[in-house]
Amino acid sequence: MSEDIHIAITRRVRPGHLDEFERLLAEFSSRSLAEPGARGVHFIRPPADAASPEYGILHSFAGETARDAFYRSALYQKWIGDIAPLTEGEASRHELSGLEAWFRHSGKAPPRWKMAVATVLGVYPTSLFLNTVVAPHIKGLGLHHLLTGFLMSLCMVACLTWLVMPNITRFLHRWLHPEAATRTPKNHDS
Repeated sequence: MSEDIHIAITRRVRPGHLDEFERLLAEFSSRSLAEPGARGVHFIRPPADAASPEYGILHSFAGETARDAFYRSALYQKWIGDIAPLTEGEASRHELSGLEAWFRHSGKAPPRWKMAVATVLGVYPTSLFLNTVVAPHIKGLGLHHLLTGFLMSLCMVACLTWLVMPNITRFLHRWLHPEAATRTPKNHDS
């Protein structure tokens, strides 16, 4: 199963260049949605009184191939060249995966109680499945109980990270992020 990839980038903008950076960011974000495999782009503006403003940009891609092609694209290379005189230092780039990406959406997490409900909806059936189907096989190996517990934890985390939670959050997306249903595709969060 191909899983979306989410890349979080931060860029520090030089004082006096905010308006130009925001203009270029809006153009780039809009154009980047047309790239093959692009699933979304969102950005978070820094507080108005920030001494050295840092912008957060979240790109989502259909997979590694789409991500790699995007970062090699002429569009991305032009963007890097256009913003070079407007930014300070290197960009911080971090690939979100597993737990940190479960609830990501436009940089705004849903209320904690909703995240807890969604997590229980993933953990409970996974736990039942693992204890009923997988545990007897692991226990049958005759391993020390601490190693058995570790292997069960490993199975639980792997199932939740790559199979269960991406599907739970996709299925519950409108409930977790009701504000997203009212947005147009090219709207960006501030």
